[in-house]
Amino acid sequence: MIVRRALGSLLATALVSTALGVVATAAPAAADDPIPTRIVPGDGHTAVVEPEGYKKQPGLPAFGSDLYVNVNVQALVNGVWEQLYYGSVSVTQTLEGGAPQLVAQNDSPYVYADIPAQGNATYTVSYSGATGAGYPPATATVGVAVQRQLEVKNVGHRNVVLHGKVGPAFHGKVTIVKKVGKKWKRFKTVRTNKKSVFKTPLPAPSRGRFYWRVLIKAGGGFSATDSGQFWTYRL
Repeated sequence: MIVRRALGSLLATALVSTALGVVATAAPAAADDPIPTRIVPGDGHTAVVEPEGYKKQPGLPAFGSDLYVNVNVQALVNGVWEQLYYGSVSVTQTLEGGAPQLVAQNDSPYVYADIPAQGNATYTVSYSGATGAGYPPATATVGVAVQRQLEVKNVGHRNVVLHGKVGPAFHGKVTIVKKVGKKWKRFKTVRTNKKSVFKTPLPAPSRGRFYWRVLIKAGGGFSATDSGQFWTYRL
């Protein structure tokens, strides 16, 4: 009996995705020979929680954009990982400095749902297990970094006036950088007002284009924010 329990413990596997920091562990079950279980992303996905494909901003998912939850649970049966159909799954979100909040769940061992990005967060997927059938519980965690939402446009007429809106509420410094050769150099720093808005004139060349980006440093539960490249020119 002792040997069999030791073997059962050794067979409990951990799923690790180094690309997105997914870690899954299988908890021991009461049965003498628990069947190893694991939490995995759905087919064609790299993580149990990941950004949707379409992005308005480059890089990280932005505040308010959709994150896709795609969770399956598998069991190691006769040396082959097979989809499970017993037990339930829940997904919690823990923002930086916050408490866990339930964001998705299903009475079956799979979840497919869209949730809005709210800030840098850790998502924990919990499989209830089905101990009567020999399937132990399992958990998986994945961290998702999120940038602020940053919308920029020109509100000038004869001259370029850059108008920017930051979400969620933000009162702080915004840095505007200009492309000089192959490098980006700071052009100016401005502050948002009480409505999280900033305005500033930008030069435009009579020939060609000037290329710009707007940047916000990491902080307040968000990673560094980047508007992406835009340009000015004179008609």
